[in-house]
Amino acid sequence: MIKPTTTEVLHAVLDDAAGGATLIECAAALAHALRRSLELVHVENLVALHAAALPRTRALAHAGANWEAFAPEDVERGWRAQAARLRALAGDIAPRHAVTWSLRSVRGRWPRTAMELTEDVDLLFVGALPGVMDSNG
Repeated sequence: MIKPTTTEVLHAVLDDAAGGATLIECAAALAHALRRSLELVHVENLVALHAAALPRTRALAHAGANWEAFAPEDVERGWRAQAARLRALAGDIAPRHAVTWSLRSVRGRWPRTAMELTEDVDLLFVGALPGVMDSNG
């Protein structure tokens, strides 16, 4: 495994595990090429948490299902599942690129939180599904 020549880190920011494999693959390849370690930053979007806290929020589990109550605890459970999926993806992908990696979760609004991270890092790789970057955040 290639160790970074300095303490430099490539920070890869994403808010959804659905596009995680592609982001992690690209970020790990870039981190390897730049001899940096990789830190994945999972943004837990507060908009979803606030929406789930509304008194009449309901959700469909799948097409044809009945509407069911949806609460902040459901969003929290979803975030834990996304983080676990990202951890598993990174555990499979990063070693193929011979980079060390870590994962942390932060709460905020997408994409604002990703842009706020630019104040603290020198290299930021932002990944989003199509249409997400132009969403209200």
